[in-house]
Amino acid sequence: MGELIARQDGWRIDTAGVALGWQNSPPHRSLIESSSFRLVGVGWARGRLGGDLSTIWTVRLAAR
Repeated sequence: MGELIARQDGWRIDTAGVALGWQNSPPHRSLIESSSFRLVGVGWARGRLGGDLSTIWTVRLAAR
């Protein structure tokens, strides 16, 4: 099982920026490129975190 998590602050939703951030991070990139995972789930939530508007992104990877 693998998981990627990202947080963006503010009103703007930038999916490309999140994906690029994961690709530029060696530990995250190794999970994305791993041939061990066959299933993927993607989710996001928006709300106030510590008083600030934030978007939380998560990707769950599983082998099956």
